Amino acid sequence: MDKKDMLCKANKCPTYCQCFYNVNELVHVVDCFNVTWKDPVANLPQKSTTVFLDGNTNIAPVVRRLLIGLSNLEILYINNSGLRIIHRDLFQGVPNLKELHLEDNQLYSISGDEFDFTPKLQELFLNQNELHFLSPNAFWNLSKLKILSLHKNKLSQPQLWTVAHNLSEITFSQNPFICTCNFVIPLQQWVGQTQDIQFQDVANTYCNDELHTPIMQYNDSTCYEIEVIKEKKISLLVIIAPTVSIFLFLSILSILLYLYRLEMKVWLYSRYGVRLFYTNKDADKGKVFHAFISYANEDGHWIAGTLVPQLTDYKLCIHQRDFPVGGFIAESIVEAVEKSQWCQFEFNTAHMQSLQDKCKRLIVVLYQEVDKNINDALFWSKKIRMSQFCSADNPSWIQTCEKETH
Repeated sequence: MDKKDMLCKANKCPTYCQCFYNVNELVHVVDCFNVTWKDPVANLPQKSTTVFLDGNTNIAPVVRRLLIGLSNLEILYINNSGLRIIHRDLFQGVPNLKELHLEDNQLYSISGDEFDFTPKLQELFLNQNELHFLSPNAFWNLSKLKILSLHKNKLSQPQLWTVAHNLSEITFSQNPFICTCNFVIPLQQWVGQTQDIQFQDVANTYCNDELHTPIMQYNDSTCYEIEVIKEKKISLLVIIAPTVSIFLFLSILSILLYLYRLEMKVWLYSRYGVRLFYTNKDADKGKVFHAFISYANEDGHWIAGTLVPQLTDYKLCIHQRDFPVGGFIAESIVEAVEKSQWCQFEFNTAHMQSLQDKCKRLIVVLYQEVDKNINDALFWSKKIRMSQFCSADNPSWIQTCEKETH
């Protein structure tokens, strides 16, 4: 035996316990086997690296106080001590624990938060308890856990393939497993496809049935039929889900486009000059005039001498010629706008008419340069900027206007 492995008995130790240490004092063992604790509870040496509390029949009420401040503790035995439950803060005082023995107790369930304060745990022994429930994520926070012992419990259908991520060895025999398709198939696949884990007792693991069937030999044909059906359903779902999603998206988009169709038409035309699904045949039925010409009196000579003669193919409404004598100009404009063909953003009535017709009808003809610095100039109003422009300086301005409006 190596000298450094030899243990010396310490003089100071809690009553009913024995304490040992090695030559270089890196190992401190406290053996409190089969002790009946009484208040006040003695403090265990803070240098303890291994503690035996096995066989302590009344350990449950005092174990948390015994473990306070043992930051050096790496190995702990609390087996065969009548534990029924593990409180979340039970191991709060032993953050560096690596090996924990809880076998041969009366633990009923593991919910998943019992080992939140032992992230360095590598070996956990829970065999020979009364475990009926084991959470599917019971040991997810134990990333360093390598050895897990669960044999000789009361587990019926635990999801062993999900409880931990980095295991290298596990035991789970002598549990009353209820063999059904949902339990056996995932278990068989896990054992058969996992090469990094040693399943020490899988050959001795049986179903809790009349035949005492080895769990790895359980072969119900209906299970595989169910699996085939599941795979088909999954494949069908992969196809249906995107299809339904696309259909719903297109349906919602269509509804929004329909509800805001007018705004979309106006925006597309004003931004890109595109007339989306536009036809003016129905809107123009029953119209007396092709166009209503709105102009200032000082431009009358150009209208009469230049514009009108070039538009002989159209029936035009000119207020000096076509408005009833003695009628109000405003009322006549309203009536003329309602009877003309090309109307969009001229006066409020023209705007209302264009919204009703769902089209853009106002054509602005510029026959001379407009002063852009005039704040209230019609040319720079928001409504007019969205209209069509034709410059009289262009010899082919009439053709250009016709092209814009068809």
